[in-house]
Amino acid sequence: MVRPVFMVLEAAGTGGTEVYVEGLARHLAAYGKVTVLALHGDVAALQNRFHGLRVAVTGGVNGLGALAREHPDALFNLHVYTSLLPAAQALRRAKAQVVTTLHLPLGNWNILHRMRWRLAVARSTAVIGVSAACLTGFGPLLRGKPVAKVGGPMPLDMLPVPQRVLPLDAGGLFEVFFVGRLEREKDLSVLVRAMDRLQGARLTIIGDGSERARLVQEAEALGVNIRFTGALVREQVFDRLAGAHAFVLPSRFEGLGLAALEAMALGVPTITADFQAAEEYIRPEETGLIFRRGDSMALADCLKRLRDDGALRQRLSECGASFVRQHFAPDRQYGLYRDFLSRLERP
Repeated sequence: MVRPVFMVLEAAGTGGTEVYVEGLARHLAAYGKVTVLALHGDVAALQNRFHGLRVAVTGGVNGLGALAREHPDALFNLHVYTSLLPAAQALRRAKAQVVTTLHLPLGNWNILHRMRWRLAVARSTAVIGVSAACLTGFGPLLRGKPVAKVGGPMPLDMLPVPQRVLPLDAGGLFEVFFVGRLEREKDLSVLVRAMDRLQGARLTIIGDGSERARLVQEAEALGVNIRFTGALVREQVFDRLAGAHAFVLPSRFEGLGLAALEAMALGVPTITADFQAAEEYIRPEETGLIFRRGDSMALADCLKRLRDDGALRQRLSECGASFVRQHFAPDRQYGLYRDFLSRLERP
């Protein structure tokens, strides 16, 4: 892969999109010139977030268009949300090749947002979805374009190989974990209410966000045994998950659900809501358990089963880890992405 590649973000962040872009950029950098671009923010923050990678800040979509005119042979890979349409328009006006990577499903946005994303896809040279759910709803706009599905690779070098599932000692707490941003779409109230129905259990929430204060109040009102760690670096997250009996991702929607995949790769028995992307890795009763979105009683039932059935925990641990480590291995996913970009014709 000889062509320069610019991977475009809104700004330096800590979410799943930035994790996806960082791993991909490090892989592609071994095959050619790769730059992580931020539309907003400062270079120091970007350098700190993507240490060791080539980075730059454009100062908005106008700067992005100017950069594209300076590099007519480059490929621009968009990993943005609110700026997707103006970024795609600026790049096409500069006659650049635009690969749009979709990290969230279209159907969960309002009508105006869906229209803007469809227009952006129409202006894209090629499209990648991190799951099949992310490619749903675009219909004929994808016809005639190169399209691929490339999930988020797991950082297996950072994830210890799982051993036997953590036993539940007599009289010990059943440890339930969540990792992610504390925002409305994660639907954490469902998890808190489910924990209220579970005796002898503790919930650990790793992450931060606008919903934290409300969740603290709700947990206190219900008397749920809960602890908030705040945001942690990934190595710390993986260390904490070593003490988990179960992991829950109760989201209303996910582009893929990297936190669930990482928990599975660590051998933690995993439960997710029935958002569409979960179908790509949760095989009920085999690799994980699944419950109807918003249904705290159904989630509580899943948790009780895991608490009371050591054989079930062991099966989900072993099968979940094996599945994720096979299908979401870095070489497999990064190779798919690299091959897809390499096949695109030069302008």
